Amino acid sequence: MELMRSNVFLLMLAGILFIGLFSGNIIEMCTAEDEHYKISMDVSSEFVKATESGGKTWTFFNITVALYNSGNVKSDDITVKLQDEDANYTRKGSVMPGENKTFVFVEHPLLGLGEHKIDISYYPTDLTVKTNNDNSGSTTFTVGYDNDDDGTSTPGFEFIFIILAVAFVLLIRKKIKHIY
Repeated sequence: MELMRSNVFLLMLAGILFIGLFSGNIIEMCTAEDEHYKISMDVSSEFVKATESGGKTWTFFNITVALYNSGNVKSDDITVKLQDEDANYTRKGSVMPGENKTFVFVEHPLLGLGEHKIDISYYPTDLTVKTNNDNSGSTTFTVGYDNDDDGTSTPGFEFIFIILAVAFVLLIRKKIKHIY
């Protein structure tokens, strides 16, 4: 009877140790799976100047691509690609956890006035890294500049128009009060 109790006790102890070691490995694997990076993108632009050269008008913009890493590990090396009507331009870098990293395309030239569509994408620089929603993305961004200011508008005219409208409303209210 006592021999049976000791065997049961040893069996239970071995089972507890086995479960303890096994669960420790499972927890370690789950922790490793939680370590990742997740990149999101924000794009903005600023008009810099418009110039004429050789009978063509060129507009220049500063285009800023901000990548944010909401994960808990440093990202792989990321390539940011800007593609306009004429060519491709790239910038590269990695993004630390919780960091906003900006990639600026300074005085980016575009031919002509008006709107221009620009495709912006990011992806791992190492093409052997599998791309997914956490490490790649793209958007189409529109920048534009119209030089419609031909000097014919009268500054302040709108203000005078608003004053006349307010005076007209007050005059009508006064007439209505006088009638009743």
